[in-house]
Amino acid sequence: MYVENLRGQLRFLAKHKGLKEAERARRLLLWSLRLRALVLRREDYRAGVRFLSSGTARSLLE
Repeated sequence: MYVENLRGQLRFLAKHKGLKEAERARRLLLWSLRLRALVLRREDYRAGVRFLSSGTARSLLE
């Protein structure tokens, strides 16, 4: 469910602000989730890191 929430945030930004802003947000979310996963050690954050690091904003939304 957490990964779908991230995908929805990227989709919203791509629709309203463009792919460039969605990619910028993907990078920012990736770094914040890496830090959260390291500190809090929660599996949903690790799943979010795997999802966001698997491609660009464009490829994740296809």
